[in-house]
Amino acid sequence: MLESTIKEWVSAVQKDPSIPEAAHSLALSDCEKLESGSNIGHTGYLRLRTVWYCYNTGPRMLATLITGNERTEYQGYVHPALHSEAERLVKQASSGMHSRLGYYLDEMHRSSGDARYLYPETECGFFSAVRYWQAMTATHVKTDRSVVSKISISPGSASNNQTVVTPPRNDTHRNAQNSASVDETYVNTALLLLLQGVCQEFKQPLRPLHWVPPRMALHVKVPGSAGKKKELLEARVDGYLCGLVEVPGTKSRFTNPKAICEAKAAVRKSHRTEIERQESAEMAAWISSDRGAGELLQTSASGRRRRLMVSQDRDEIYIIIGEYGEEYERYIQGLEPKHVIPPINTQNADPADRSAAFQDSLGSPTFLLRLKGQHGLKKNVIEGWGAEELGAVNSEPQTDVRRSDRIVGGKSDPEYFSADRCLIMHRFGPWETSDPEHMKDLVTQLLALMLQLN
Repeated sequence: MLESTIKEWVSAVQKDPSIPEAAHSLALSDCEKLESGSNIGHTGYLRLRTVWYCYNTGPRMLATLITGNERTEYQGYVHPALHSEAERLVKQASSGMHSRLGYYLDEMHRSSGDARYLYPETECGFFSAVRYWQAMTATHVKTDRSVVSKISISPGSASNNQTVVTPPRNDTHRNAQNSASVDETYVNTALLLLLQGVCQEFKQPLRPLHWVPPRMALHVKVPGSAGKKKELLEARVDGYLCGLVEVPGTKSRFTNPKAICEAKAAVRKSHRTEIERQESAEMAAWISSDRGAGELLQTSASGRRRRLMVSQDRDEIYIIIGEYGEEYERYIQGLEPKHVIPPINTQNADPADRSAAFQDSLGSPTFLLRLKGQHGLKKNVIEGWGAEELGAVNSEPQTDVRRSDRIVGGKSDPEYFSADRCLIMHRFGPWETSDPEHMKDLVTQLLALMLQLN
């Protein structure tokens, strides 16, 4: 499992033997692009300044965070009015005698032994193809496939880092990883058809959005010598959401990505670290390649930006929200100088300062209040969080920024590093493609997210 708090991330940076121990420094400029092959080790991942908030309540937690809350002043990913509209539209579309969405959901009651399992009813409309490819994925993709990476990044000179290696696409040898890439076709087809099916079913409010399949290359580039850009990382996504711009007399064109998607033949729990490293690299490269002003989800109450990724691993779908501040955006675009993390020295830190800084590293006060208000919080809902994180969520928020700045900036207690400087990947799910209740909820949440992006 990857780091689940910024404190863990800073500790990993300080312990990594491939990062200069004298300075404990971390900078994108330390990476060198590989000329052949593609791999990402943990050192390379650490340079992306990423932590994962994986909610262990299944799909339910997204309903808590997707919209705002007036009492806590938390601002969700989607405006409440748009989410209410999505709920109304899905309820309307899934009921009635001639409901394509309703027939599609009913198909999930068939077992794999049913003679019609791979022959969905024609009343499903375009959802017939969606269900067919979901059934094909469930029956033809094994659960233990290797992960195929689409990332090219240099993690430095470490020789003991684990890596994910991708063989060339034109390799004629039918090894395990090439077989996995063939199986990914099933998963990718099923995912893109579902996403575009939502656009088709709700084409009026979602016009002119489309999910398209080109494996777009995204890059992390930083200023190099002689004013030229130096490419450090390339990541290819399995599809993306965009608008179609039609100009009379010219060829229509697609806009920049509004959301991205990723498909894997492997079940996440069997290759979780590799999958989430890759997703982190894709999100970081997207942020570096395209600022996306005006085409993102709602910003947080503290001004952090949010981006949408939809990921399918065999027959499980996850919604991932990448959240970051302006400082991270400057860092991943190579506009922020190298940040030096000196050795930890907490002996003289004021307890109130340490508490404020630790809370700030976990998220905004409104986010922590939302977690506390929804669940009580008697147990942590984020994997990897322990008693210290639980205590921070349940305690009163420390809003004295001047107090926390004395620590967050790395002056007296650098183990607490501001959330604005990192990319937080909020992972929700999985939604199982064979569960009608899961899929109805997923369609609702996807529609709400796309309404916000349109």
